[in-house]
Amino acid sequence: MGYRIGDIAHMSDQELDGLVASRVGAHKRHFPMSSHGVVSELEWNHVDSSRTDGKKVVESQDSQAVVERYIEWALSYIDEMNESGLEALLSRASISMTQIEFLDFLVLPLTCLIGHRWHIGEIRISQEHMATWVIKSILSGLLRSYRSQKSAPMMVVTTPAGQHHEIGALAVAISGAHCGWNVTYLGPDLPAEEIAAMAVRTHAALVALSLVYPADDPLLPEELHRLKHLLPQQVPVIAGGGASAAYKEVMDRVGMHIMPSLVDFREYLNSFRDHVQGY
Repeated sequence: MGYRIGDIAHMSDQELDGLVASRVGAHKRHFPMSSHGVVSELEWNHVDSSRTDGKKVVESQDSQAVVERYIEWALSYIDEMNESGLEALLSRASISMTQIEFLDFLVLPLTCLIGHRWHIGEIRISQEHMATWVIKSILSGLLRSYRSQKSAPMMVVTTPAGQHHEIGALAVAISGAHCGWNVTYLGPDLPAEEIAAMAVRTHAALVALSLVYPADDPLLPEELHRLKHLLPQQVPVIAGGGASAAYKEVMDRVGMHIMPSLVDFREYLNSFRDHVQGY
């Protein structure tokens, strides 16, 4: 659930810079940066003083500038194949912001930029894989930090068969946990039968799918149709991500719902939770 690959693949570097900036500004009304989201001069220098080229980073209340600097340094670490540096940087960011800020303002825009840079040949696939591994590890740790709640409804999060990218699915899972749901995260690339079986076994009130790539899988429509058929009728299926719009026709036909962003998804979860039986 984020930007559509087709929307960013043709963008210039300047347009992508504007996209990141607008991402931060557009969601400030939903998730304003808290005071601890500002990175001080000490924290910046602690991350990697060499990045300042001897110049002090002035502490600022401008959260957009903070996020842009994190993204700038992350891309630099990826260029250098500096896995430990990237991990340290993103770990620092994850505790300098709330988890939702970290997802919305840093992780998803950064992931889009990484994909764009690979698409236009600026980085190698090995660099993309390294960055994805680091981001996945950090998000997995964030998800594990949530404890299950006995009275909370359950949701199952995964990607369907043929969809191998799971950063979006992890972001969805963390969003669900943040909204007070118990989350069973199944990882990527699962056939409909396995998703439905786990949803039934865990008494899930909702199934959430992340669709990122490819956007033209001829087998996916049948997977979605079979999943909806196998699930209990009262269990909704919510889908989002860069490729979700490409499958809108089949999802409309089988009664699945598309969420255009994580903000919309969290609003839906908060509203739907109140109507879940037994909650």
